[in-house]
Amino acid sequence: MVAAHPLQGGGKDPRRRRERPPSRRFFGDPCLFMLRNVTKPPASHPFNRSGLPLTRVIALALAAARIVVGTALDRLTRRGADADALLAHRVRKAFERLGPTFVKAGQLMSSSAGPLSQTWVNEMAHCRDDVPPAPWRSVSELLAEELGANRAELVDVDPEPLAAGSMAQVHTARLADGTPVVVKVQRPGLEKLLSEDIRLLRTAARLAARFSSACAAANPMALVDDFARGLEEQLSFRGEAANARGMALALSFLPVKVPAVYEELSTERVLVMERLRGARADDVEAVEGLGIDRSHVVESVISALLVPALGSGVFHADMHPGNMLVLDDGRLGLLDFGVIAHLDDIVRPATSDLLAALAEGRFGDAVMAMFQIVDPSGIDLTSVIPQVQALIGEFIDKPLAGIDVRDAIGAILQLASRNGFALPESLVAFFKQMLYISGLCRTLSPDFDVLGDIAPILGLAREPELAAA
Repeated sequence: MVAAHPLQGGGKDPRRRRERPPSRRFFGDPCLFMLRNVTKPPASHPFNRSGLPLTRVIALALAAARIVVGTALDRLTRRGADADALLAHRVRKAFERLGPTFVKAGQLMSSSAGPLSQTWVNEMAHCRDDVPPAPWRSVSELLAEELGANRAELVDVDPEPLAAGSMAQVHTARLADGTPVVVKVQRPGLEKLLSEDIRLLRTAARLAARFSSACAAANPMALVDDFARGLEEQLSFRGEAANARGMALALSFLPVKVPAVYEELSTERVLVMERLRGARADDVEAVEGLGIDRSHVVESVISALLVPALGSGVFHADMHPGNMLVLDDGRLGLLDFGVIAHLDDIVRPATSDLLAALAEGRFGDAVMAMFQIVDPSGIDLTSVIPQVQALIGEFIDKPLAGIDVRDAIGAILQLASRNGFALPESLVAFFKQMLYISGLCRTLSPDFDVLGDIAPILGLAREPELAAA
């Protein structure tokens, strides 16, 4: 049975305003930590208030105590069970009780495998689309407050949400003319709660940096600033509506569907969109049930990222599997346009050259392409050159099909981090998406060769007008 889209903007909904750069939220995967290490820390944070909210401090203390006591009881009463799985479950439930900030942290922990065990990654994945919803009464009141007289245009709004996420939840509905839509509603009281939690996190970061040199070296304040800015970007849905329009244009010549937004029914905290139906992109059984060739889905996923990014410079900066559907007609349905990033006129051609070099096994040229993007002043080239030679030697004798793009990109990023290269934020966001879609494509097609298979798509990205023919 093919499921309706589980997360049309509901489970994972990072929001951003158009004028802000994409936020940098990299947790869970070693490569993503490398990405974080080669970016510049943000100049400011959105939730800059002093003082600690006592009620949240108490809530955190109670949650921590509940985890400790519950874990101890589990060890006594459930000796045969997987202790790690039990602990992960208790932490995840505590995150859900604590609310949006912690649910978002759980989502980031589940974003990809890395230092966390697969048990934790799988458990935290429930934070994407298995979050307790806000009470319907408060949601209904928010709809009435935001839409005013236009509220009458929405009929048959289902009080039971289709999906609930950390920042918003999605309800099915119909327009007055019978058109099926989804209504995305921000959680009531969200901004106040986020502000309190960020203040707590900043206090914890300051203490960690003060009492641990290892923590201080990791710059925990910058991590909190990044996280805070990412949360702030989720507080307005008007930016997502504008992003959806732009991406619909950029993807118009590809087999990719962007849901239409009903602007007259959308506000800062309410977003009404066309309802798409299909199978979640990483649900292999459901995709096969549609009779769709999975290799075509893989091609659409790669094209949806590379063609607009390397052609016009714009790309979807949150392409996790929950934001992609395979529609009945074989097209890829792309959802949740809260985070859109841009490669500028300098970064874009260098990125294209870098990927082309990787695809052709020219790893020296790939490193050189990356150097075109960074400022080489202040870099000790006598130290860098031997490292570049060692990196090339690591991959040069391997067949392309045997090289994981994660390893190649990760090695380049690690070299950049060691030598103090500061990569542009947009490039960091792009690499993050490359890592995400590589995993998804291999889920759909175990024989998928990302380095070999992107070569024809790179050519299309450089001449996108050919796709329209």
